[in-house]
Amino acid sequence: MSEKKASKVTSALYTLYRFTHSVSKKYNGRVTTLGLLILFSFPLIFMVALTYYRLSTFYLFIFFTILVGLSFIACLVRSATCKIKRNLPGQALAGEELFYQAEITNTSKRTLYSALLHDDTPDTRPTRQEFLSAKEPGEELRNIADRFLKYYRWIWLIKRKASYHSSPVVLPEIKGGETKTIAMACTPLKRGKIQFPDTKLILPDSLGLFQKTIKLAPDSSSIIVLPRRYKLPELDLEGISRNEMGGRSVARATGQTDEVVGLREYRPGDPPKHIHWRSWAKTGKPIVREYEDVFFPRYGLVLDTACPYEKADYFEEAVSIATSFVRSVETKECLLDLIFLNQGAQVQTVGSGIAKSEEMLELLATVDVDLKPDWQSLSKKVLTHGDSLSACIIVLVELDDNRKKLIQQWRATGLSLLTIVITDDPSEEKERASLGIISISKKTIQSDLLKKLGRL
Repeated sequence: MSEKKASKVTSALYTLYRFTHSVSKKYNGRVTTLGLLILFSFPLIFMVALTYYRLSTFYLFIFFTILVGLSFIACLVRSATCKIKRNLPGQALAGEELFYQAEITNTSKRTLYSALLHDDTPDTRPTRQEFLSAKEPGEELRNIADRFLKYYRWIWLIKRKASYHSSPVVLPEIKGGETKTIAMACTPLKRGKIQFPDTKLILPDSLGLFQKTIKLAPDSSSIIVLPRRYKLPELDLEGISRNEMGGRSVARATGQTDEVVGLREYRPGDPPKHIHWRSWAKTGKPIVREYEDVFFPRYGLVLDTACPYEKADYFEEAVSIATSFVRSVETKECLLDLIFLNQGAQVQTVGSGIAKSEEMLELLATVDVDLKPDWQSLSKKVLTHGDSLSACIIVLVELDDNRKKLIQQWRATGLSLLTIVITDDPSEEKERASLGIISISKKTIQSDLLKKLGRL
């Protein structure tokens, strides 16, 4: 099959899967497990009634028919209107269960009873381009039918795009106009901004066979889910004193300290509060105090965002490693420049006196891949900041010719580099070692970080 025909077939499969998924999501959960059991038993009961022709079997069939009919009607007549307001914390961590409280207001006149509340997962259907371009890990190992239908690729993309998981919560009885606070929970599955646009009120019938679902108006609540972090060893990076004066490795402030190192004549621009009045009175010339200049070590952190769809898992791990380095800023007094590609090279600086690391963490929580990387822009940005950096940490999702060229250019300027690449390919281990690049396996990231970075 030609590539053009294969693309058309894949596109047609995407349309089919997208339609069936939307139908399934719309009607999923309308029938309970007990209801499905009774509905599927109908043909069996009917066949038994016809085969044995016993009055008892017809009575049983009529009984189940009336039961299902009454349950369906009871489900249709149920109704309720509610509003929800969530009290969310500032941040959450991917993979860790999030507990919070929500206020449920019954805006109708009827008492709400036997109801459930469910924060359903937002639309996780991939785009057409993602389905055409992405490749499920290990897809080449599947049989020819699975490779042709690409159904497992669809399921993999659906799971990968899911932002959180939650279970239905049983609501207490709420009278008309009453507001009650309930405890809710969800588990963020990945980093990013989480909203709850698909909250549903589930109203089961009295017999528990059918359920009516009512979509509630979404509130404006949202929460930032930070990437997961790894534990890092204590690092002694080269070039730590490049931006420090007097050999000081750690300082409490950037700029000038309160320690006076001498007196000198006044120069235009000196602040008046530094004038030493006694010396001025003795010499007849304005004299100022000279204070010790102290600067923080400044590091660069280059995050590789140029990533194809099939390397998305590697990109997520790269973000997690970068987040781990950002967190170290809180315990070490230094400045950190995050440099990455996002429609051109971008720079975000955090550290004492500049900005809090939370701002960079929120940026890392929402950073996305750049499918059209501008390597020249990235190289120029790093070289521009190179003179002010003590060392630069580079986190790569792969190592190709473009990335090798960048590393050689940056190292040629004398910039101290700590380069990490996430890979499970041992074929180029010697070449990576010759370039001073540390290989981290995606399967054993935490142990590799502690073991290989601990040797530095």
